[in-house]
Amino acid sequence: MLAESMPIFLLKPDILLVTLTGMLTSFLIHELAHKLAAQRMGYWAEFRLSISGLFMTLLSIILPIKIVAPGAVKVIGLRFSKEDVGKVALMGPLTNVVQAVIYIALRRFVAFGSLMSIALHILAVLNLSLALFNLIPFGPLDGAKVFRWSRSVWFSVLVSVLAVWLSLSTPF
Repeated sequence: MLAESMPIFLLKPDILLVTLTGMLTSFLIHELAHKLAAQRMGYWAEFRLSISGLFMTLLSIILPIKIVAPGAVKVIGLRFSKEDVGKVALMGPLTNVVQAVIYIALRRFVAFGSLMSIALHILAVLNLSLALFNLIPFGPLDGAKVFRWSRSVWFSVLVSVLAVWLSLSTPF
């Protein structure tokens, strides 16, 4: 699906601009969700910029695979339980799913095949891809934290995100 969108994404400056703006917004909302969830639980949380992550993000603009990782939210607290870590981690991918659903819904109000329809489709796919990537249960990714907390929650969310992602098989 993303591969089908990529030539249009790279060849049309207006779609590129809308998509890059949408990707940045999606990332910021994802990280803000982590921060707000942690703060709501009584923890200190702040965003920390990563120079190498920012470089990879900028480099991925011209690559078929997108990496959006210019930094992350660091959460600090004395009693940070496995459950709290999992819940804070889950908020990021869930906000990407919500954003994707909003983009999918907005597509219904624009002309099929229009530049806006294409941009909304790309943003929906990118948000779902970001959610899926973050749900990988490995290393520092959100999925590892959710998986350690609750395998059933992790599996349920993963299957749900995959179902929505696969439903976007019709390009524009």
